[in-house]
Amino acid sequence: MSDPCLLPAIDLATMIKDRKISPSELLAIYSARIEKYNPALNAIVQFDSERAQETARAADDIITRGEETPPLFGLPCTIKDSFEVSGMISTGGMPNLKDHIPARDADVVARVRKAGANIIGKTNVPFASGDLQSFNKIYGTTNNPYDLARTPGGSSGGPAAAVAAGMTAFETGSDIGGSIRLPAHFCGLYGHKSSYGIVPMRGHLPPLPGYLAPTDISVVGPLARSARDLPFLLGNIAGATNPAWQLKLPVARTNDPKNLRVAVWLDEPFTDVDAESAALIEAAANALSQAGAQVDFEARPAFTMQEVFVNYALVLYAIVASNFSTSMRAAMIEAAKSSDPEDISHPTLQARSAALNYADWLDLNQERARLQDKWATFFQSYDAVLCPVAPGPAFAHDHQGISKRRLEINGVKRPYLDIVHWAGLASGSYLPASVAPVGQTKNGLPVGVQIIGPWLEDHTPMAVAAMLEDLVGGFVPATNFA
Repeated sequence: MSDPCLLPAIDLATMIKDRKISPSELLAIYSARIEKYNPALNAIVQFDSERAQETARAADDIITRGEETPPLFGLPCTIKDSFEVSGMISTGGMPNLKDHIPARDADVVARVRKAGANIIGKTNVPFASGDLQSFNKIYGTTNNPYDLARTPGGSSGGPAAAVAAGMTAFETGSDIGGSIRLPAHFCGLYGHKSSYGIVPMRGHLPPLPGYLAPTDISVVGPLARSARDLPFLLGNIAGATNPAWQLKLPVARTNDPKNLRVAVWLDEPFTDVDAESAALIEAAANALSQAGAQVDFEARPAFTMQEVFVNYALVLYAIVASNFSTSMRAAMIEAAKSSDPEDISHPTLQARSAALNYADWLDLNQERARLQDKWATFFQSYDAVLCPVAPGPAFAHDHQGISKRRLEINGVKRPYLDIVHWAGLASGSYLPASVAPVGQTKNGLPVGVQIIGPWLEDHTPMAVAAMLEDLVGGFVPATNFA
């Protein structure tokens, strides 16, 4: 991996600081890769070359003068198009925002900029970041570097494809239903869904521009080519927004497998995972065991996946339904009235979510608090949970209506939205979750493992990701993009 564009962001930052490469030189190398590889991927949908070069030249001058520089200084990075960037078109994949140029950066973008990164462009997302593929009517479809006929995932699909192809030093994604974790898994990357509330969401699209209240469940976190980048990047975007508060995340419970206690959640009657992916995750868990970790394949929190998923899905689908038209919501509410109380299919949960009132939400929130308490009890005995990110590796592009799509897992066709079953374990309870690549299928498709940790103990799952990077290998670039 001799190309500097494929190195971890933390190594590139050190190279700039040590004057082994200048910001302008690094930008030129990234620009050449974008020109060469982006046409096949359509990951970067805007490239602000002129402003990027001006920023890089100014950074060169600062280094020449010997001034102190912030941690991400001179690193060329792209920004997911769901985040507003001042002076750049910011759409969130929504045609009604195709001419929207904000005057102010989203809060996380402002933090990336303050940390010294050179923002060079925007990356593709699905419409309103509402799909697990990345395509929209403005910019078209983004392809997976490991197989152009497949999706890189969503909603952070453009960001993941850009990082995996070495067209950006790092990215910041957003995640409400696996939108950081799934693309990391599909593209062989490291990703981190942060604990809810530790990274500000203002300036994310959706909701529409000017909306200030944070969206429930939704979080921000990094996408990178090394586990070492995750705490490095998170440290530059996490933090309190209120001057009376302070964020001080606990250190990792351990950085040594010999002191690690993990549960492995693979066998699950409510959902499924394809056999190849399960075997790779099991092998990763066994590698931790051989390195001295206490690994338990039977331990579970005191609830079922069905319980946690139904609670999570009702809140998630209610958030999505809040953006629907009045007539669409009325039809969903009517459908909910005649539904079987035992029916927990995705369409029925969606219909019920549209009918929720505030008292219903309070009940769901109380149930969520009980689930969080059970997680906390479980994490007294275990440091992390290893489980799948999704039922299988990257799937072929499918732009039918969501209700018509199907996934084939172990020879059985399942509803498309079953993808979010595993993601809901962490999302619904606000927990941090890292993704680490653990190998590839026989067809060369990456497989990642999801590492769920205790609330606000983000450094623990990131530390487990680093252990796995040492034990089973890390990011392996796609052959055609290496």
